[in-house]
Amino acid sequence: MDSSFNSTTNLWLWHWELTQNVPTYLASVAVGNYLTQIKKYTNATRTIDMVWGIRPKDSATTKIAFANLTQTLAGFEKCYGNYHFDRVGYVYVPFYGGAMEHATNIAFPPYGFAGKTYESTAAHELSHHWWGDYMTCSSAEDMWLNEGWASYSERIFSENVYGKKAYQDEVRKNHYNVLRFAHHYDKGYHPLTPMPQTFTYGGTVYWKGADVAHSLRGYLGDSLFFKGIKGFLDDFAFKSASSADFKTSLNKHTGKDLTDFFAGWVYAAGFPHFALDSIGISPAGADYKIEVKISQQLKKAPSIYKNTPIEIITIFEDGTMDKNSVLMQDSLAAFTFTKKKKPITAIVDMDAKLSDATTKEYKTIYATGKYSYTESLMDVTVNTINFKDTATLFIAHHWVGAKHGKNLPLYAKISPQRYWTVDGYLPNGFTAKATIGYDGKVGTDFTIGFLDDELIDKTEDSLHLLYRRYPQDDWQEHPDYTKIMGAKTNKTGSITINKLLLGEYTLAMSPKVVIAIEETTGFDTYFKIYPNPAKDFIRIENLGNQKIQSATLLNLKGQIISTVKFSGTEITGLKTINTGIYFVKIETAQGSFVKMLVVE
Repeated sequence: MDSSFNSTTNLWLWHWELTQNVPTYLASVAVGNYLTQIKKYTNATRTIDMVWGIRPKDSATTKIAFANLTQTLAGFEKCYGNYHFDRVGYVYVPFYGGAMEHATNIAFPPYGFAGKTYESTAAHELSHHWWGDYMTCSSAEDMWLNEGWASYSERIFSENVYGKKAYQDEVRKNHYNVLRFAHHYDKGYHPLTPMPQTFTYGGTVYWKGADVAHSLRGYLGDSLFFKGIKGFLDDFAFKSASSADFKTSLNKHTGKDLTDFFAGWVYAAGFPHFALDSIGISPAGADYKIEVKISQQLKKAPSIYKNTPIEIITIFEDGTMDKNSVLMQDSLAAFTFTKKKKPITAIVDMDAKLSDATTKEYKTIYATGKYSYTESLMDVTVNTINFKDTATLFIAHHWVGAKHGKNLPLYAKISPQRYWTVDGYLPNGFTAKATIGYDGKVGTDFTIGFLDDELIDKTEDSLHLLYRRYPQDDWQEHPDYTKIMGAKTNKTGSITINKLLLGEYTLAMSPKVVIAIEETTGFDTYFKIYPNPAKDFIRIENLGNQKIQSATLLNLKGQIISTVKFSGTEITGLKTINTGIYFVKIETAQGSFVKMLVVE
């Protein structure tokens, strides 16, 4: 850039030159009463200027807002390759609707210079100097190559500046928005390409585009992932590229055939859903054999995702963990491993390396207190834990209806939209409660609703919490929960799970739950049963002079449970039945006495 003053016309003449080829929409000139700030950036091969054109009053806050820009640029060079333009530039514009990645002269809004709040936006626009300015999509239908990858670069920025946990947190937040809101924002599920031009700048392009970039990283692993995208960007330096070009280039640079990846994640709408279907653990000599079955459901996707690498985490009875990687090819697959220590459970994709139809998180817990699993839509309050112990608590929110569980005679409808998995390692003495919310509204601003709108029709007074320990078990009503409603027809409220158990949870509706038997008033005057809740057995203590003739266990329909036995003072065999609510019926010469029993 140079300038000259014409004394005859009393005007300054300015000349700008951009030496790189860019699409015309990226050319920009900004004219105003700017104060110029300049900072030098040096990499292994050259020094370039980072330039800000700002209002004089923003001088101090601009330095705060862009304090991490050097680290951001260095991180992008590490991940994407060298920066290929003559300078980095940001310029103040009196516009409040976002920012624009003009080459070397990013148009940035007033609030972006006020502090660090919008530094991820600054990183997004800078990343376009690889995704959009250096390489650009060949058509609007492939806009995810520009905007999806720039959105993903916000996560890369978080990782490079704030660490891996910050990256994972940001990925999870974005994925939550995709699963809950993107299809409503874009009026349906769309493939990333070809994207209808109506939704070129919609949630699918930005949010799901970033999701797919993260999943590609999970497919390839870090080394091949970054090698592949650097190779692609260099292949199409200052050129346009399509999704097909992207696939061909990645295949070349990674040595992997990504046909199946692109068929599912890029060219098709919807999502896969991977979950534990069953688990079997048995001795194998001095070792242990663990067989894990994984199921694949589809959420608005047309066909099964093939050649999908899945990581299975095995947790042992001492709380330690190891991992195995498997290749998922079908809707159901079994995998067997031999372990030196005794496993207690297995968790599918515990680190959320794939953006399937789940939001999940695990926490290492050392102390009592509240732990928020925000994107898993559950808050946990740990009541007791030994100060010497450590718990690993994993919670997944599945954005599909649960498989199995057809034996629900008391419930008209189980949620077709979601369920939860609570798993992990809980040491002896660990107790906790949890809270989940329900929301049957259809939101309008994409901040509420769309959770239970297919389940809750008019009123939530017939909403129930169901529980099962393993996916193959029948659903039972959870034995100990509290529902907190506002108005009966506002379709929102919360449920407190008073005793959090490992297993699966879901919501169900019934027009009316019919319980064919009820407690007898005055039971406690004559008899005492304990423990209640019970696991293995209960004792019956006669407090009066009633002679017990028989004692039976009944389900909610009043049917006798034949697998348990009464010995005169005890009912045994509770391990043979599902957890849930039952009734103990005691027959005497004076009549029948009934008491509710919770089996856990």
